[in-house]
Amino acid sequence: MSFLAQYSALLARVESAVDQALEQEVAEAVKDIMEEQLGHVVYSYEASAMAMASRRVDSGGLGDRQYMAARVEGEHELVVENVAPFQDGQSHGDALSDVVEKGLDGYRQPGPRPFVAGTQEEAVSSGRALNALMSGLTKQGL
Repeated sequence: MSFLAQYSALLARVESAVDQALEQEVAEAVKDIMEEQLGHVVYSYEASAMAMASRRVDSGGLGDRQYMAARVEGEHELVVENVAPFQDGQSHGDALSDVVEKGLDGYRQPGPRPFVAGTQEEAVSSGRALNALMSGLTKQGL
């Protein structure tokens, strides 16, 4: 096998390992951070007794990990989206995460609570995403 063929095979293995680490270890780290951000930014304020009683948090709400969808796109780009449905299960033309993140008009809520932006910032600035990537690559022998 030529040097170029060996180099290409190595590069393909590294790229595959990066995608696998992103899908597994980094995605889990980002979900951990998202849960923390939801606790600090979204669920930390006192609402009315009725609103507090109807919060789903980690039982079908934004804090439920089953609704934190992760995928790798294009050139090793991890996308983690919160796809939790509205309480009534209906599609209202907006995603619940956008309503909470941006404070969209027409919804009864206390205004923007940017948990997605906080998740992105914390994942990068804390080094937790990089540490998870390195851990994932190490587990794969790289």
